[in-house]
Amino acid sequence: MFCYKLHEIQGHVILGVCDKDILGKTIRADPEFVVNGSFYFHKEAEEKALEAIFKECTMANLVGKKIVDFALKRKLITKENIIMIGEVPHAQLVR
Repeated sequence: MFCYKLHEIQGHVILGVCDKDILGKTIRADPEFVVNGSFYFHKEAEEKALEAIFKECTMANLVGKKIVDFALKRKLITKENIIMIGEVPHAQLVR
């Protein structure tokens, strides 16, 4: 299960999506990263629903192993797009 929120900013649709189990957590890294509900949570979704949601966005911000693996398997991102924040993978997509 994933948490997501769509943001409309300056003509772009930005998708913030994270693994449900890390929503609201602080990732201890340098610098710290907060998986903030104001950016990543409006609704919850399963994989099937997310496939359609990804089609709506022009940019995406992904946090968590499950969502990054989901995006890799569907070739939405490449391994080069992934950085680690502590032990948590993070990736961005721009179309």
